[in-house]
Amino acid sequence: GAVVYEGSPEGLLASETLTGRWLSGRERAPAHSPRQPSRYVTLEGASGRNLKTDLRVPLRCLTVVTGASGSGKSSLILDTLLPALRGEEGLPLVGLRGHEHLITKRVDPGLKIGGPRSNVATWGSLWGPLRKLLAATREAKVNGFGAGHFSLAQPGGRCEACKGQGTQAVDMGPLPELELPCPVCEGRRFDRATLRVGWRGHSPLGLLELSISEARRLFAEHRTLAPTLRAIDEVGLGYVQLGRRTSTLSGGEAQRLGLARDLARGELDRRLLILDEPCVGLHPRDVAELCRLLHRLIDEGATVVAIEQDPLFLAQADRVIELRDGRLD
Repeated sequence: GAVVYEGSPEGLLASETLTGRWLSGRERAPAHSPRQPSRYVTLEGASGRNLKTDLRVPLRCLTVVTGASGSGKSSLILDTLLPALRGEEGLPLVGLRGHEHLITKRVDPGLKIGGPRSNVATWGSLWGPLRKLLAATREAKVNGFGAGHFSLAQPGGRCEACKGQGTQAVDMGPLPELELPCPVCEGRRFDRATLRVGWRGHSPLGLLELSISEARRLFAEHRTLAPTLRAIDEVGLGYVQLGRRTSTLSGGEAQRLGLARDLARGELDRRLLILDEPCVGLHPRDVAELCRLLHRLIDEGATVVAIEQDPLFLAQADRVIELRDGRLD
């Protein structure tokens, strides 16, 4: 990174840095007019731990559950509502109504998406179509390279020394592992014959080194790639490279990437998304971007329930529910 400001707090507020503009109020999220719901999911008689309450969640709205530590937020949403929606055993309740056609998903910002070898292209279902484009080139046909040859998950054209990762981990004993460029492929992930294949001047490595914004422009007319690339770019991740490992994404990046994939698929009607403190560690601008994305998901048919304390996030809610000692305040 780079130092963007050095000086007093007063100087920071007056500076043209992103943080200075947000802290001084010169940049802020647009005002939100709460939606007027017509349907609800109703949870009756939640009584686990310290809970003694009912709950009404408006559909196709952003509902934020807030309250002091120990007030029962997680008990109500994660341990009562979420299991009940999924038909699983959770904390006791009397009944649940209005949920019959909902599909529920928990979105955890602290959860790293994908496996240890997953990257943005493979996790976002982008690498499959890209491999087909490479396999259709003249060079690939002459060498007998099918789409599977360009896979990073199986032997073929990948570097076997690093299994297509471009790096190798060095055991440092009691210290964390050190990652160094692979000495065989020198970080190029593929063998030399595979790297000679190019689609419009882009080798397999060149495609993985494209940023989301660059790939969006390049594949603007591609029926399969364009919707996903557009969604990821529009949630503020245009700078991320296609080949970046998902395990290196921050919690906020992973969260937005997962939501962008849902948006690209267009299967949001009847979806109920539950988020647990999605703003932890996020800059105010990132919080504003997250709110903009959630409102877009809701406009597409989703319902969002979040546990959160962030004032900026609360101001963007359609309904705020405050818990105090296990009861709605």
